[in-house]
Amino acid sequence: MNDTAAQYLVFTAGGIACAIAVSAVREVARELPFAPVPAAPRGVAGIVNLRGHVLPALDMACLLEGTASSSAAMNIIADAGGTFYSLLVETCGDVVIFAPEKLEPLPAGAPKWGFAAQKICRHENRIMPVIDMKRLADKIAAAAQRQGSAP
Repeated sequence: MNDTAAQYLVFTAGGIACAIAVSAVREVARELPFAPVPAAPRGVAGIVNLRGHVLPALDMACLLEGTASSSAAMNIIADAGGTFYSLLVETCGDVVIFAPEKLEPLPAGAPKWGFAAQKICRHENRIMPVIDMKRLADKIAAAAQRQGSAP
C-alpha cells in the first residue's frame, strides 16, 4: 500500500454512496434507539446512549440531501477531534483504499454535500462525498449556536 494512501469506509445515506476515513471511525453498530432533542439543529436526529456515553445522533441523509431518513439502519460512531457522534446511515459497505490523487475538491454546485464534505472521490463509476468529521462537527456546532441549542 502506498504510504500516503488511506482507508475509507463506504456507506450510504439518503441513497448516496459516501466515504469516511477509517481513522475517524470508532465502531459500526446496528440501529441504536435515539431520543429526539427539542430545538435541535436540522440534521440532529437526537441523542443515543452508547454504553453510558450520550452522543449526538446525526441524520446523514438529512445533512446530505435535506430530507430526513426513515431507513437508517446503522450507526457509525465517529470521532471529530475527541467528540464522538453517531452517524445514522442506511448501509455500511467495504473498506476501500484511496490514494490522495483520487480525492478531488468538492465541485462548485455540488448538492448540499458541502455541509459535511470538502472532497469527493470517484469510485466504481460513482462520485462519493468524503465526509470530513471536523467540518461536520463545526457546522453542527455553529447551527446549534445560531439556534441557541447544543448538539
